[in-house]
Amino acid sequence: MLRCLAASGLLMALALTAPVASAQIAETIRPLAAGPVFANDGGLAWATYDRDLVQTGGVFGFVVRYRALNGDVRVIGTSRPVANGDEERTPYLLSAPDVIVAGSITQTTGSAAFPPGGAPAEVLAWDGGGASGVRFGACASAVGAPTLRPGVVDLDVDTVVDCDSDGQHIDLFDARTGVRRDQIAAAHPVSVRIAGSYVAWLEPAASADAVGRYTLVIFDRASRAEVLRTATTTLGDGAFSAWDLGSDGTVAYAIGSAHTTGFAAPGRLGWTSVTDPRPHPITAGTVRVPALRLEGNTITYTSLVGATFDLRTARLDGTASRTIAHGASRDFDLRGSRLAFGVVGCTRDSIRVQPITARTYAPTRHPCPLPVAQKLTAHGTSVKVALDCRGLPFSCDGVLTLRDGGSPATLFGRAEIRSGGATIRLTTTARRALRRRGVLSARLSASLPSIYDEGTSLVRAREVSITSSGRR
Repeated sequence: MLRCLAASGLLMALALTAPVASAQIAETIRPLAAGPVFANDGGLAWATYDRDLVQTGGVFGFVVRYRALNGDVRVIGTSRPVANGDEERTPYLLSAPDVIVAGSITQTTGSAAFPPGGAPAEVLAWDGGGASGVRFGACASAVGAPTLRPGVVDLDVDTVVDCDSDGQHIDLFDARTGVRRDQIAAAHPVSVRIAGSYVAWLEPAASADAVGRYTLVIFDRASRAEVLRTATTTLGDGAFSAWDLGSDGTVAYAIGSAHTTGFAAPGRLGWTSVTDPRPHPITAGTVRVPALRLEGNTITYTSLVGATFDLRTARLDGTASRTIAHGASRDFDLRGSRLAFGVVGCTRDSIRVQPITARTYAPTRHPCPLPVAQKLTAHGTSVKVALDCRGLPFSCDGVLTLRDGGSPATLFGRAEIRSGGATIRLTTTARRALRRRGVLSARLSASLPSIYDEGTSLVRAREVSITSSGRR
């Protein structure tokens, strides 16, 4: 099954019909929000957060771009305007040989329901010249549903599989027209996959105290019957953080700690199948996996390491395990022997395409500066600082510290960061030094919590100069 990450909301189906090419493509872009995914002509599509739609407290808008082999880049889709200021959208892209589906999770800030439902998903069919709108269904809300990428939507060849809005069925649609081809009965499915004749989904446990516990169901469309039904607790202690379905009825998965639905908690890899429904561990080590692909007897996945991801591969029997790339972004795509993935930069990401068998890629690393202005102005006894945190792999709510360059360093001020800004009240020592010198040279550093791992803080710093506005 071909895909590259996440769940329901706005959907756009983009029909691509040019022949496959084998060119290597690398493009520096604004921070990746989703993708990259391969187009059928060898080009790439990706989503970035729209600068004009980034608001305090959340990211609400994104743009889908397509880069052809000749280097031309054009916008092929945008998210809808957000009606509710508390909504946040997480984009995703799915890829099959002829179709790219772009959409987003729409989630109300602070809501326990994930993924949210109620609104139908919009679909745009793109043929390179225009788009026409059709509709898919959308899953009903499921409290405690796993934050899986992709979640309630999947794509195989030219069929989109999605949950019906009644919460009792799974619908299969023609990706280009939006016409429903099939419907399968399912009890409140929260995550679906399709490959070959098989459709698989997760059903939440019935009891209210079983958040994070699910039943894995595999349905064979050829025989019109369920061929596997097993509780995920029989496969490991916890909930799936990522999973994939093979055309032979094999399911590969990353399963985390008990009652944990995110990927930041350590988990383990394994597989099961319709012909051998026992749990089969793939590796003995722990991983933190948001994205996983199963192709034949090989899995490819990303695992959180610090603030970025390692891109790795292994066979189902645990052999041939290797790291493909360090410093990668969360999403990736496979097309035959070629692999496309994002490389995380300080303020911009790049896209890299290489053979999956290429030697391990390790980007050149330099210390990333704190994204603040180098020249600041003190107004009376305080300095206002604004951080540009668009696309960076940490929250903008943390601690900002101002010190001199001595050893040991003298504290000039400290403040809590709220929504990308802070006001530092200067210490008496700092104010005296500023009056005496006219300019204060200092080191501004921020300790910011990782958006992927609540237990990890990232530190970035920048040398700044502070002058006085003359107001006391």
